[in-house]
Amino acid sequence: RMRCEGLLTAALDDLQEDVPEALAHGLAELELAELVGDTIHVATALRGIARNEQRLSGRVPEERIGRAMALEPVVRASRSVFEWPSVCWAEMHSWTDDVPGALDEWEALRQAAIERGEEPSLGWILAQMTLFECVTGRFESALVHVGEGLELATGADHPVGRAAMLAARAFVRAHQGDVDGCRRDAEGATALAATSGVRMAERVGAWALGRLELSLGDAAAAHAQLGPIVAAARAAGVREPGALRFVPDDVEALVGAGRLPEAEALLDPYTTIARSTGRVGAWAAADRARGLLMAARGDGAGAIEVLEASRALHATVEDPYGLGRTLLALGAAQRRALRRRDARATLEEAAAVFDHLGAARWVETTQRELAAISGRQAGGDELTAAERRVADLVAEGRTNREVAAALYLTERTIESHLSRIYAKLGLRSRAELAHRMAADPD
Repeated sequence: RMRCEGLLTAALDDLQEDVPEALAHGLAELELAELVGDTIHVATALRGIARNEQRLSGRVPEERIGRAMALEPVVRASRSVFEWPSVCWAEMHSWTDDVPGALDEWEALRQAAIERGEEPSLGWILAQMTLFECVTGRFESALVHVGEGLELATGADHPVGRAAMLAARAFVRAHQGDVDGCRRDAEGATALAATSGVRMAERVGAWALGRLELSLGDAAAAHAQLGPIVAAARAAGVREPGALRFVPDDVEALVGAGRLPEAEALLDPYTTIARSTGRVGAWAAADRARGLLMAARGDGAGAIEVLEASRALHATVEDPYGLGRTLLALGAAQRRALRRRDARATLEEAAAVFDHLGAARWVETTQRELAAISGRQAGGDELTAAERRVADLVAEGRTNREVAAALYLTERTIESHLSRIYAKLGLRSRAELAHRMAADPD
């Protein structure tokens, strides 16, 4: 019976349709394991209980997970990496504001799985790592890990692992603005999930498509993807903000679609749990969504105030993608309030953040907002604000490395900007650019 309770907990955890029920089975497993003195089952039950308690409350059950971690040496001796308490702790830690610290733990688990030759454990760890690397803006690292996971799954002819990795790659590509790649991977993940039952792949694929549609400005299409996963999480009883990062995305989609009462009804409880649990990243995302909602209702001054608060909160956590979106929303609100100088500075900061991340679609959206400040659309041989900053510094005689350092971008990004600048202006060299900029400053 103890083993049956553990299997039921695992199955319900995978489905994530009824977290209280999963917790109940975990507690039953723990009671039986303590009764028979099975230390390994005590540890594995404790880790699952802790994870589900955090899902339901948004607070880290330190006593539970601490007991589980204390028993990990016993578990390591006889169980695979996937079953270690530290795997649950890494996921729980990833839901907090310390995502960089959690990624260090995921990397240690990845190395352990490699050393032990445990390919199934490694694939699952890589799929999880990828999602949280996107939170911190480490898109290139995420792609490397996705490639590693896909190679493992393909070589082992493992459809479950392949579905998870395709969904993860769709998520990365959504952030980068790779429209065709994201859609192709999400469709592939969904097709595999339908035959293999990988619910995680379905959820991540839908979230990826939702974020992609937001970046493309199609709010209705974004909600069509995000709405079902938000409803499922709420029905399951999840109240951990870090496991509900798609909720502010759906609020933004509802606002964009003009469904303001629905947006507010979804945002209010999320804001409550973000503040009650002290999750700064969730609070910042909630304030961004609140600002968008207020702007849509015509309260420009209130929107700017709330978006400024979101910006300040973002300064304390590592979420550059979220920061860029807040800056874009703030700059747009400032532009509509005719605060042109503030809007330009804010939007240029947003453009730099998105450019550094390589979030192509958001860069385009920000450039359109910048162009709207003067009422002109960038086009033809007109440089964007980001390209103009690069051109100015190159014309001063700075190297690509020096320009990259000054603008907090990568050298590769500077090279891409220069290629576009040369093409727009019909130039072939840095010397020609310097001459052109000196002769025609405008």
